[in-house]
Amino acid sequence: MAWKPSNYPSSEGKMIRTPDGNAVFFNGAFYLQYSASTAIANTTDETSIFTGENPVYLGDPPQTQYPGSTRVLPRGCLTRGTMFGFKFYGSIANTGTPNLQLRLGLVGPYPATTFNAIADTTAVAMTTTSGTVYFAIVGGFNVQADSETAGILNGWIGYEYLAAGTKVDSPVLNTTSFNTRQQYSLDIRATWSAASASNTLSVVYGAIEVVG
Repeated sequence: MAWKPSNYPSSEGKMIRTPDGNAVFFNGAFYLQYSASTAIANTTDETSIFTGENPVYLGDPPQTQYPGSTRVLPRGCLTRGTMFGFKFYGSIANTGTPNLQLRLGLVGPYPATTFNAIADTTAVAMTTTSGTVYFAIVGGFNVQADSETAGILNGWIGYEYLAAGTKVDSPVLNTTSFNTRQQYSLDIRATWSAASASNTLSVVYGAIEVVG
């Protein structure tokens, strides 16, 4: 479910009181994607996997009341002990053995657009694929410490794909410290080491959710 006012009838979810005094429930999946984002191909620029995203509407009738899924994490949701997880599926293809790097980050604090990386696979040499194959990105982060100056997030991200019948996984665990008491948006960014139309990846569907 998405963000909801505190008077919304729910027996599940995590109630969070934001700094402006509003109580909200954060429950389950708050971002869903159901169609392909813009393919990341023929570039070495770090690019968000959500470019051209088309998220699923998450609210309940009337539709104007809860306007849909979002990757925004409002102030007050990064409380100690909270855990977020995500899983996205799509397709990938390459030529030769290029390196691929994925980074998980929080953009902000709002209104800044700084990408603060909290997990990084580093640049990993890929196995050559046989055409376009299945691709999955998994990961998440938890809030170990909540602070304006020394907040700690433990992040991890990995990916796997089918190449020569083998799944390849690159999990990474990083810890970073920053202000957890501001608004951010979650982003995942990919970088190819070589620009080629044959080096391409696209996310088709998946979700981000509160898992604890």
